[in-house]
Amino acid sequence: MQLLLADAGAVELRQVAQHPTAGSPGCAVRSPSNCVAVRRGSTVTYADSDQLNACPYLRGRQSPGLAATCVPLSFMGRSLGVLHATSPGDTPFRDVVVANLKTLAFAAATRTGTVRAFQRTQLQAMTDSLTGLLNRRALEIEMHDLIRRGGEFSVIVADLDHFKRLNDTLGHQSGDHALRRFGEALKGSLRADDRAARWGGEEFVVLLVGTLALQAAEWVDRLRARLASELAQNGQPAFTSSFGIADSSMVRDSVSLLRIADTALYLAKSRGRDRASIGRPEFALGPDPRQRDKAEPANREATGPQLTVAHLRAHHEPRG
Repeated sequence: MQLLLADAGAVELRQVAQHPTAGSPGCAVRSPSNCVAVRRGSTVTYADSDQLNACPYLRGRQSPGLAATCVPLSFMGRSLGVLHATSPGDTPFRDVVVANLKTLAFAAATRTGTVRAFQRTQLQAMTDSLTGLLNRRALEIEMHDLIRRGGEFSVIVADLDHFKRLNDTLGHQSGDHALRRFGEALKGSLRADDRAARWGGEEFVVLLVGTLALQAAEWVDRLRARLASELAQNGQPAFTSSFGIADSSMVRDSVSLLRIADTALYLAKSRGRDRASIGRPEFALGPDPRQRDKAEPANREATGPQLTVAHLRAHHEPRG
C-alpha cells in the first residue's frame, strides 16, 4: 500500500508513505489527472490487472494478475491524492478491507487538508499579496529574533522615488507593476537567510544577515544596477529607488535601527534620490524624519552629487 499526495498546484503526485512491512506497490502514476480514481472522485477496485478494463498503471508489474483498490483523497471538494493498495489476484479485497481503506483515506485527507489550510492561512497572514514579500508584521518578528540571537545584520529601508508622480501620470496599474518589479528584484538578490518585506505603500525593508553597513551599501549598488538593467531589457517604465542603511553595530533595538535607516533614507532623498546613505547611531536620537519632512518639504527636492560606495565609506568613518 502507498499514499500518493498531490503538490500545491495539483500537478504532480508523489509517494509520501508506504506500508511499514509490505512496502509500496510502486504505482507509476505521476499526475492527478492521470489517476482514474482521482478523476472519478470515487473508489476504484480492480479484480485482476490483466483484465482489459484494468488501470494501465497496473500492467507490467513484477507480480502479474494483481488485484487493486484505489481510494481518492479529497478535502472540502479539493483533490489531495490517492491511497493505492494491491494484493495477489487470487486474494481479492474483501468489502471490509475496502471499507477500512476508505476510512484510512478519509482520516489522511482530513489531516492533510487541515494542515495545508492552516499553512495557507499562516502564509497569507505573513505575506504581502501584491509583491509576495513578507509583510511588516512578519519582518518585525524576524528582526526581533535576529536581535535576540545577537548576530550581526543590516537593516535597509528602501523607497521608490517619485512614486506618486508615477501613479498620477501612468496610472495605479503602472504603480502596482513597479512595486511588483522592485519586489522581484529584491527576491532575486537575497540569500537564503536574508529577508525582505513591503513595509507599506512604496516602502520596503530588507534584513541582510551577517552583513554590516558597508557591505550592505555594496549590495544596494548591485540591486540598483540589476533593477535598471531588467527595466531596460523589458522596455518597462523606468523608476529609481533611494535607500537608508543601518546595522546592528550601531544600536541593538529594532525601533532605533529603523529610525537610523529611515533618517539615512531621507538623507539620500535630500541628496537627489537614486542612491544610498549610511546612517549613524546619533540618528536614533534625532527627530522623526517624516515629521521633519512635513515641516521642510523642500529638503526632499534638493539635489546633490551621486553617492558612491567610496563616499559611503568616508561618510561612515568615525569622526575625530
